[in-house]
Amino acid sequence: MVVDDHRLLAEALASALKLRGHRVLAAAAPAAGAAELVITRAPEVCLIGTATPDEPGIFDPVVKIKKERPQVAVLVLGPVPNPRGIAAAFAAGASGYVRHDERIEGVERAIMKARAGEAAVAPQLLQGAFSELLNPANIFYGGKSVQLKNPTSGLPYAGNIIPASELSPNGLGILKAYPLPNLAVPINGNNNL
Repeated sequence: MVVDDHRLLAEALASALKLRGHRVLAAAAPAAGAAELVITRAPEVCLIGTATPDEPGIFDPVVKIKKERPQVAVLVLGPVPNPRGIAAAFAAGASGYVRHDERIEGVERAIMKARAGEAAVAPQLLQGAFSELLNPANIFYGGKSVQLKNPTSGLPYAGNIIPASELSPNGLGILKAYPLPNLAVPINGNNNL
């Protein structure tokens, strides 16, 4: 199911997915009405597009979907860079966050990851997103900070930063497999990958 604040975008993405062999139950707008549609139709994955992911209440439909249909994977399509919006999407229960300007192959990869129960988000997008969850100005900040702890010793990490010596070489290798933006200055708000 594809839902966006702009019907044309929802229908275009739905058509592209259908051409690539995906079964799309519906393409609809606006995104605010997504919850009722998803609860009624119960798709495996729902793509919800928004141009304003850091607007208060924008992810209320995601919260409702995850409450009523927890088995539905919700992917948010939104602008980048927007760490607050990415953090808000995950805090609301989204399974992933995909850039609005992503190629269809990237959207398909995200869908497959979400269907498999994995988080579907490019590592570069996460750099500021999870620290944003701890920002007291974030609407999802619960008033208490989360202290990262060493899983072996149970001791807290100083400054909430995991030392480089304790990072997984496999995890770092996977992160290195993703390209970094190749423009120092974003064009029209987008980094070129």
